[in-house]
Amino acid sequence: MAVLEAGGGNACDRGIPVTSGRVIGCVLLLTLTACSVDMPTTMDFQPGLMGVVTDSVTGRPVEGAIVRVQNKSAGTDANGRYGVGNLEAGTSLVRVTHPAYRDAERQVRIDTMFSPGDFLLEPR
Repeated sequence: MAVLEAGGGNACDRGIPVTSGRVIGCVLLLTLTACSVDMPTTMDFQPGLMGVVTDSVTGRPVEGAIVRVQNKSAGTDANGRYGVGNLEAGTSLVRVTHPAYRDAERQVRIDTMFSPGDFLLEPR
């Protein structure tokens, strides 16, 4: 068993008997503690839009609808959910299409990571 004889604040440097495996762990911990990494103070993100497209009569989700905004598009899944990322912040026209429904469009304010954008589609 090895004994480390140094002053300080943790078991590695207070003279506490440790096994060789613990010595390696302490050396690694001390090495990691000595290193510093600059982390950004704010998280950079691009605003996005997410929501659910539902049938205005039945209230059921609409699968396969296409949601278009700012020259980008996304399809809805089986739960009617969609998400479009990397958008510019501001007000944008959003258009939702599906062959079995009338098109829907409206202006939506996009200002957060995923701004809400739920739509109701009317059957044809």
